[in-house]
Amino acid sequence: MTETQRVENVARDKQQLVLFSAFAYGLAWTCFGLLGLSRSGLGWLPYDLSIPLMIVAGSFAPSLAALVTLRITERRWPSLNGLTLQSAVVAAIATPLLIGTTFAVIPAIILTTGPWSALQWGSLLSVSVYSVSTIIGGPLGEEPGWRGFALPRFQRLLGPASGSIALGVLWAAWHLPLFWTKAWTSSTFPSYVLMVTGLSLSMTFLFNA
Repeated sequence: MTETQRVENVARDKQQLVLFSAFAYGLAWTCFGLLGLSRSGLGWLPYDLSIPLMIVAGSFAPSLAALVTLRITERRWPSLNGLTLQSAVVAAIATPLLIGTTFAVIPAIILTTGPWSALQWGSLLSVSVYSVSTIIGGPLGEEPGWRGFALPRFQRLLGPASGSIALGVLWAAWHLPLFWTKAWTSSTFPSYVLMVTGLSLSMTFLFNA
């Protein structure tokens, strides 16, 4: 690769990430913002909006943003080149374990003030814990955008560690309007950023492996 090609690729990656972020935030914050301002949140708007429905709708914004950005900048749609049955099986097994460990187990151990045995670990095996917004909205709606589109570009620009941290902060801040919503999370926003950034690092490890 010549120096000119390298500079052009860097410029393209930066342009694509800016466009992707603008679309992902704009589309999602329309849904999340309306929800947060409705009676389900701050109550500034006299409407009752469904929390699961609005969250799931907004959660598809990163994947839609990736499609639109790719179409605008490269005049093409994404392909599944390189996907194998082995990688799909490994991902299906390893992903829930990594996410559960990073997002639930480690924070629970660090933040608890009592004995670890007192925590209700069995709840992680309960179907009721995994809602529609958790299964459909998160993995299917978000990940083709965050990991499928944004992560490779962040890694090329910043490397795996710094790229994962940058993506983690971008990912966490994308959820910001949901903090106006009742029963969204019991975490403070700084704690949430730390958890999501840690999850981003774990998922980059899986992605590269």
